[in-house]
Amino acid sequence: MGLAKTVIPAADRDSEEGRRRGIGVVLSAHHDETFVAEGENRRVTLRLEKKRTRIDGSEPRVQYRFVKVSEEELPEGTQ
Repeated sequence: MGLAKTVIPAADRDSEEGRRRGIGVVLSAHHDETFVAEGENRRVTLRLEKKRTRIDGSEPRVQYRFVKVSEEELPEGTQ
């Protein structure tokens, strides 16, 4: 989508591991924040959650997910 230069710090863009680390830094800075996304006829409010998990004694993994908090229809001509 062409967002790497906008979202990922320059020092973390050169490798897959660096990009993974860079996006993790960005998302960690915003966990538990809410975001509003609007489409043609809907507005959705999302909250970013962060969770650390271990599977069968492996190294901990960090997972992020957006959870829908609310959704509403927009009246025609709102955008």
